[in-house]
Amino acid sequence: GMSGTSVAKHQSALYRTANSPYAIATSVEMYATGGMDRSKIVFGIPFYVVYGSIANNPANPLGLSMTNGGTMSYTNFRKNYAANGYVEYFDEAAMVYYSYSGTKFASYDNPASIGYKCQWVKDNDIAGVMFWDYGHDSAGGTLLDAIYQAFRTI
Repeated sequence: GMSGTSVAKHQSALYRTANSPYAIATSVEMYATGGMDRSKIVFGIPFYVVYGSIANNPANPLGLSMTNGGTMSYTNFRKNYAANGYVEYFDEAAMVYYSYSGTKFASYDNPASIGYKCQWVKDNDIAGVMFWDYGHDSAGGTLLDAIYQAFRTI
């Protein structure tokens, strides 16, 4: 896990935003512009959740100071935390989801955001995706299945 203070942001945004300066599309384009063959580029999809505490119950936690941060599996988050006051939000600019309870923030990929990322892979002619790690997926393989469904029609 992490300790100290960090910032509440997307751990794996597809597109860059003011609050999430690092993003998949930006990184891939930097490598491609630098001469890397697109057919050799893959990026990772996290099957884990990054979480932390936010003070003052703001309307929007993105970009704010976050403490007591750490990581947990997607399964653990869905099973033990998601129902306890968290509300899921979609960031249309970054094309990813996050959950927020007023004092707790969680950033993760879910089947929908994985679908957007895999579609981006197809639209931008890169090799594909990898993930870390399968042990963090749900028992039924919900996240891996989202990758499979996205690529089975290529």
